Amino acid sequence: MLSKRKVIIRSWWFILPVILAGACATLLLGGMQTSSRALAAPADNVIKIGVQAALTLGNDFIGIRQANAVQLAVDQVNAAGGIDIGGTPYTIEVVLADSQCRPDQADDAANLLLAAGVVAAVGDTCSSAHFVAQEIFDAAGVSLVSASATSPQVTDRGFDTSFRVITRDDTWSIWAAESLYNTYAMQSVAIIAMAGAENTTPVLSFIDAFEVTLGGTITSINSITSAADLTTTLTKIQGEGAHAIYFPSYDSTLAGQMALEAYNLGMVDTPIVWDSMSETRSMSLPAYDTEAGVAAEMNYAIFYYREPADMPGYAAFNAAYVAAAFPEYGDEAQKWGAFAYDAAKIILAAIDRADSTDPAAIRDAIADTPKHDGVVGTYEGFDAKGDVLPQWGDMLRSLNGEWLSLHPDPAALPAYTYWTDDFSASTLGSEWAWINEDPTHWSLTANPGFLRITLQQTSYTNWLVQPVPAGDFDIQTHVVFNPVENFEIAGLVLYQENGTHLLLGRAFCEFGYPACVEGNGIYFDRMEDNILISDNFAMRTAYQDQAYLRIIHQGENYTAYVSQDGADWWLVGRHVMGTEYTLTSMGLATGTGNQEIAEIVADFDFFKVGPYALPMLKSLLPLVLRLPLP
Repeated sequence: MLSKRKVIIRSWWFILPVILAGACATLLLGGMQTSSRALAAPADNVIKIGVQAALTLGNDFIGIRQANAVQLAVDQVNAAGGIDIGGTPYTIEVVLADSQCRPDQADDAANLLLAAGVVAAVGDTCSSAHFVAQEIFDAAGVSLVSASATSPQVTDRGFDTSFRVITRDDTWSIWAAESLYNTYAMQSVAIIAMAGAENTTPVLSFIDAFEVTLGGTITSINSITSAADLTTTLTKIQGEGAHAIYFPSYDSTLAGQMALEAYNLGMVDTPIVWDSMSETRSMSLPAYDTEAGVAAEMNYAIFYYREPADMPGYAAFNAAYVAAAFPEYGDEAQKWGAFAYDAAKIILAAIDRADSTDPAAIRDAIADTPKHDGVVGTYEGFDAKGDVLPQWGDMLRSLNGEWLSLHPDPAALPAYTYWTDDFSASTLGSEWAWINEDPTHWSLTANPGFLRITLQQTSYTNWLVQPVPAGDFDIQTHVVFNPVENFEIAGLVLYQENGTHLLLGRAFCEFGYPACVEGNGIYFDRMEDNILISDNFAMRTAYQDQAYLRIIHQGENYTAYVSQDGADWWLVGRHVMGTEYTLTSMGLATGTGNQEIAEIVADFDFFKVGPYALPMLKSLLPLVLRLPLP
């Protein structure tokens, strides 16, 4: 049976828009109670929260889902007994106001909610309407928590009653700039924007971050109107020598066409960073891939929000949403409903912590929101501006026909328990074995707390290995190493025999070789029978004298990451090893392939592996072989 609120909401949006303030005020105030329990509650035992949203016109598919989700949150709290304030139980009532996503309607909507006595509200759906509403709410001292208004100005305007649970528009353009410059050492970027969009938030914020803050170079800012402009524009950029191209656009098809044209022009070392400007990943990437084909490889894509599939609480939340049988847009909550639901739950939790119906006390409690496990993820509170922490989104890289996150979510990785050797003992443990040991070129005492390996004018010397554990695993190390000559490398190795192995390390490679950056970088190489195969990976880093290295094995996939600090990990690449390969050993390796180098040292801080069961490893010790030089 539909609640009274649901019946009225249908009649409301087909009768009068909110601009008819007097009539709508009566409707809103008289008919928006949300459940039989709320209807029965005494007036002084009811707390009202508002939803200002686009309930009619073109954005109603967002706004109605937001209203539905807030209602669901409220119904759940009411069903659990409401909220206790000073020992008195209160039920919660939702009051709706339709802004139509229009600034000229937003003031009436905001005033209607305040006249109704709401102590806080979720909204507005659109940034332009939110700007109007937040001024009115702030003057009244009532909090407004946005679940979809993404303009930076929502929180940059300085209203301390304004909060937001969704990522702001400039977060990922700034993050892309920082990633390219600091992590991948791409210090010059050309920008391509759609005609008329040269001064939009993604473009301006990228320029400010990359050029003004970081000191990078914007080689040019180019505008295009269609795919017909791509050849001329890309040819011009090719002559500028930019390390990357930044392209903010909703048009996934055009982004894919750009990737293909760049590939056809030979710009394989100039990745395109496509800023999708909030488009849905599950819809945009297939369209991009269809146009780009093989040219998608090694390019980047930015998405501002978590997809429902990536939200840890979405499945259960959406099931409850669908079960509620909302009369409009009740088929699926989508991301809009998820963010609105979390906003409502944060408001309700703040009311409970404040133990008060005073909007000022509730505002302070929202600002001090502790860790909150929501549908979208775990919220860590709000920053001083009112923006949610963390800022969710993703930057992906296309590798082997798959889009992989550059910055993996630790929560998505197995909960490993690591076995670690920190090389603090005077001797190596029995789990270790050497491949082609030269005891004069390694030491545990030359730099206490590190395993020091001195590179020689030979390869496959002093590789330190142990058996791989059964199943999936994760290996890591930290190496202090600054190579200066061609092919010098130090890092992690996964080894089979006869010259077949994967090697992730910091290395030096002269420009012009396959899968090579100019000079010092991070390399993830695949060797078969001592032959370097073609699908290897190389990336620049702004830091050059050390690296935290990580390889995660999952099935046939071996995915490599690098970090400057051991906390923030960045994708290097992925090798797919078929069932015909059995990488039996793991550990640390150095090499040169160069017979004319001076000997230099690599200091390994630790080696760790997980999941790890010490008894299992001990049982495998007899299988450790001192393998001969391949």
